[in-house]
Amino acid sequence: MAGFMYGSNGFDQSLNQAALACTAIGSTDPPSAKNLIPTKYNALFSVSRPITPLINASLVGIYALGVNLLFVMPSVSVAVASNWDFSIFAQSTMLDNGVNFQNYGTSVFTRLKRGF
Repeated sequence: MAGFMYGSNGFDQSLNQAALACTAIGSTDPPSAKNLIPTKYNALFSVSRPITPLINASLVGIYALGVNLLFVMPSVSVAVASNWDFSIFAQSTMLDNGVNFQNYGTSVFTRLKRGF
């Protein structure tokens, strides 16, 4: 799946780490449709594939055009019982700082979910 996102309050030119902290990412304001992502023009791609009937893997990426900001979010989900899923997610943010494309942070977290 692919898509395009537009954020009317977003940046459309170079973005540094200090400017990124002043956006919705670093803000305590409640999110709205105008500040969900810090950049104005964004391309989204998503792919998901079952590896086995019990294991599913997915990859989501968002690339900010003009700013050279990339969010990459891979995940793996395992059905551990008929109504229990265990998932591992990662989120990584990379930004072109004018010299090179640098990783500005990666987070990994897990979730155990029960379905009803």
